[in-house]
Amino acid sequence: MKKIAVTLIFIFTINLVVIGQENKISLGVTGSYDGYSLQKNQLFWNSQTYNTNLSFSSGLNLQYNFNKKIHLKSTMSYAKKGYDVTYNFLFIDPNDPAIPKRSVIKINTINIPLMIGFYIKSNGKIKLSSSLGGVTEIVINTSETSTYEDNSTSAATSLSNSLPSLFLSVQFNAGIEYHVNEKIYIGLEPYFRYGFNTINDAFMEFDPTSYGGFLSLNYKFSRKEKEE
Repeated sequence: MKKIAVTLIFIFTINLVVIGQENKISLGVTGSYDGYSLQKNQLFWNSQTYNTNLSFSSGLNLQYNFNKKIHLKSTMSYAKKGYDVTYNFLFIDPNDPAIPKRSVIKINTINIPLMIGFYIKSNGKIKLSSSLGGVTEIVINTSETSTYEDNSTSAATSLSNSLPSLFLSVQFNAGIEYHVNEKIYIGLEPYFRYGFNTINDAFMEFDPTSYGGFLSLNYKFSRKEKEE
């Protein structure tokens, strides 16, 4: 997966150089907050409590404008998400070092959305837009740490081994841009995402829907016309 991520970063960079030489583009830095929810399987013997952890991403934002209305947008970002599990076991020895009481699972991914966008309205420095596209999340690293009843901790793999190596989803963005000047603008994009595959185990699965928002600072490039 790491080799795939490096290859995609290389392709992303080459495309940036090529497009930057030929067409009008904008490049920016972006960050996001990502919210997820869980669906717990209702089993009478299920003694686990699941909670999602704070999820966020940061990276580079690239946009190519076909015309004043239609644009193509992609992002290369590093993202973190995960969840923790609290075990509510009933047993005789409360200090048993073999019995886990909590596990924390962390997942690091490279996210690459590809979105087609439309400017709905433009009023001076303010532009409203919407976009739709697909998102590929490549898992580059996972970790799992368990805490046991005697308060000892150690690395574990019982839950993280069941994670998929790739997440695929479709995403809808609603955006607003504030243009500081002809070159610089700030973007805010709430989003809604539906995943085709999710994190799950025997007792729990992530809800296929997620939500969040992107905040970006962007710079517009344009090719100067040659003088005759």
